[in-house]
Amino acid sequence: MSKKDSHFIKSPFKAVTEYENEFVKAFNENIAGAVTEVLKNIATVTASAVKNGLSLQNSNNDIQQ
Repeated sequence: MSKKDSHFIKSPFKAVTEYENEFVKAFNENIAGAVTEVLKNIATVTASAVKNGLSLQNSNNDIQQ
């Protein structure tokens, strides 16, 4: 799919197609930002666990509770 045809619903109306393209662009940017935040949080928690010597046994107990 080329950049020109990046809309997800083909429309005979140019304004609709432009709106869809902007929506998809904003949606992708928002998802990318959310994934970035999740990965940062995972990295922070993992680093803290490694630094503090959290064992797998303790982690499993926390999950089961």
